[in-house]
Amino acid sequence: MVEDLAANGIKVEVYGKGDKLLKAYYVGGTTPDERGTIMIMENAEQPYVTQIPSMVGAIRGRYAITGDDWRDKALFSMKPEDIRFVSIEYPRLKNRSFILERSGEEFNIRPFYEVTPTINTPYKKGSGEQFLEGFEGIIIEAFENDNPLRDSITQRIPFSIITLKTKSGEDLTLRMHPAISSNRFLETGPPVYEHYLVEASPSNDFMLVQDRIVSRIHWGYDFFFVDQNKKETQSQ
Repeated sequence: MVEDLAANGIKVEVYGKGDKLLKAYYVGGTTPDERGTIMIMENAEQPYVTQIPSMVGAIRGRYAITGDDWRDKALFSMKPEDIRFVSIEYPRLKNRSFILERSGEEFNIRPFYEVTPTINTPYKKGSGEQFLEGFEGIIIEAFENDNPLRDSITQRIPFSIITLKTKSGEDLTLRMHPAISSNRFLETGPPVYEHYLVEASPSNDFMLVQDRIVSRIHWGYDFFFVDQNKKETQSQ
């Protein structure tokens, strides 16, 4: 059994600060009743049957993953107060594109393109904070770094280009390309996109994310201001 663990087991190494090896062990197969998993510490002679509390069954499958499957799938996990700059460019919707800069509790929202007219209606109180809260906990569906169509997809015009800067100096740029389009159409005609393939910089990752997840940050420039039509209606 010990020889089989060494030959066919999955070796796990746990490191601490300074890349110091803290522990190494091998994960083997299941017990005959499939209720536990056999493991052994490196350089030990006595294997053990292991389980996860409140769970009955094999746990080897939790270790049998490779590459990107181990990685954190958070696209954004920033606190709103740590973000100082966001720009969203919509190449095909230029009038919706904008730049947001934060200084303390003050927000400066302006058009991304100089040719876009500035909105002069009052700033919608709390909209800046609400927008930045959308960057908390956005999770991707999968990494697509091995996607054979990556080069051709990234040559297309993206739906949006998002640039984010934090107070600590971290910069991130995402180019979101429509991916899987359903057969459903809006009344106005364009297809409904359910996913985006995201090209990230500087990490150079390629990822799949659901539209329903990122739609909360796909704001337009006018979202931050009081609607002029509503304002006129209320004043009458």
